[in-house]
Amino acid sequence: MQESFTVGWGTLALINAAIAQSKNRSGAMWLATSILIGPLATAILVLLPRYEATPEDEAKKLKIEKMLGYVNIVLVALIAIAILVAIARKYFA
Repeated sequence: MQESFTVGWGTLALINAAIAQSKNRSGAMWLATSILIGPLATAILVLLPRYEATPEDEAKKLKIEKMLGYVNIVLVALIAIAILVAIARKYFA
């Protein structure tokens, strides 16, 4: 019984993510919300109107995406440094 409940809840969360994306909303955010509140999230999504972005929203989005690009570069560099340090410790310790 528990397994089918979990599968159903997860399926509902995926369906809610698809509904959210069709309404120009964040699928990932609604997936997480649906995992927490399930059918209540479905009801909220159905009642919400379609989101229409304004030019200001688009400018903010581009600014955030640019910043996240820099964050990704820094994280990749830090991972590469950590790998090099681990290799150096293994062979030169």
